[in-house]
Formats: sequence, structure tokens, C-alpha cells
Amino acid sequence: MVIDGKRRNLKNRTKCLVCLPFLYKPAHDKNASIMKNRLRVKNYYNEKKGELGVDHILYRRRIRKQSIIDLIDSKCQICEYNRLPLQNLVFHHLDPLKKGQDLSINQFKYSFMKMKTEFMKCVVLCHNCHGEVHHSNLHDEEKLVQCNNLLKSKIVELTDWPIKLQTTMAD
Repeated sequence: MVIDGKRRNLKNRTKCLVCLPFLYKPAHDKNASIMKNRLRVKNYYNEKKGELGVDHILYRRRIRKQSIIDLIDSKCQICEYNRLPLQNLVFHHLDPLKKGQDLSINQFKYSFMKMKTEFMKCVVLCHNCHGEVHHSNLHDEEKLVQCNNLLKSKIVELTDWPIKLQTTMAD
């Protein structure tokens, strides 16, 4: 049979030409395309992890946290503890009622401008001092406010993360 100027074989068709015309492509299976995309993304991250020897997303988040802590000389604002690793220093919100979001390492995925408002409400403390501040009244409120003002003065003019990733890590 000739359809649209072309010779077509209709012998093995399961649907009529009205229900399924020639050159009609049904929508792809949505679940199959989602799974294919997930696999592609997973392979990309595994390749990057193999190249760098470390998870590059976690690496970027640690670099960002380090860049903010470096602004205040990489030390606790109360006891001046300054030893590595970086996980020993945390951000403490001065007023818990004004806390917009947590500043754990997982939150450093956001843009600097989004995080800047949170940094301005915080001071950097070691875990020991942070625990004392939360569970006792041994902290000096005036000193914490002074430390917060120091951090604010250094962050207020910034528009992007102070330290950029090396180009070899960003690729």
C-alpha cells in the first residue's frame, strides 16, 4: 500500500493508521529515562572521585568552610584553639531565634550570598567552647558579640567565596 508517497507494509501492524500513524514516536518510558540519567550522574561522580582520590563535592564544601574560618585566623574565638582538623571548629549562632539555617559542612553547597547572612549571625568556636556556651552560663556574652562584629567586618564586603577551587579540581 502507498501512504504519503511511500510504499508501506501494513501486514504486521497491531494498531490502525488512525491510532498509530507512521512516523509517530510514542513518549519514552519516563522511569527508564530517569534511571538512565541517575546512572550517568553516578558515573560522573565516581570518575571524579577516582581522578581526585576524594569526593570533589565534599572537597569543595571543606574549602569553602576553610575560607571563612581563615578570615578570623583559623581559631576558636574564646580559647583560641587552632589545631587541625577543620571539623573541630563550628559556627555558633548568637541568637538561636534568628537562626535561618544550620551551618554544618553539608550547608556549604549554597552560594556565598545566601550563606553570608548566616555567617553574620555567628561566631567560630571549638567543640569544647561550643558545648560550654550551650550547656552552661560560663561564657562572656560581650566577648562573643565582639567576635561576631569582627567576623561581620571581614565578611560584609565580600561578594563571593574568599578562596576559589584550583582549576584542576574544578574541571
